[in-house]
Amino acid sequence: MGLSGVTVAVDPHADEAIVGFFTLSPLSIRIDPRVTTALGLGTIPYPSVGGYLLGRLGVDRSYQRRGIGQALVVVAITQARHGRQGTGGVFIAVDAKDDSLARWYERLGFSRLGPQTHRCVMRL
Repeated sequence: MGLSGVTVAVDPHADEAIVGFFTLSPLSIRIDPRVTTALGLGTIPYPSVGGYLLGRLGVDRSYQRRGIGQALVVVAITQARHGRQGTGGVFIAVDAKDDSLARWYERLGFSRLGPQTHRCVMRL
């Protein structure tokens, strides 16, 4: 369907075992003060701004706590930055599953859009 792209990381030393994955898709969010503050944007003459959604991200349990999740986020950011060269896009967003994961994304440089939300954004 083309709704999102999936990137899969494999272990070449373990018979190409799947280590982790993520999805990336286009996203548009409405402009409000939380968004412009979190992204460091000035006045935007549009009702919404486009970017990318890091939809799902997972690391196989046997590979967790090795920095693979962080490496997958870096690859997702790189892909989003590459995509914006041809199509535009100001941010990458993620809807963290819970507060603990939202804090993890914040440690990676994302900004939460408010204390009552798990949506985190990063300017590209």
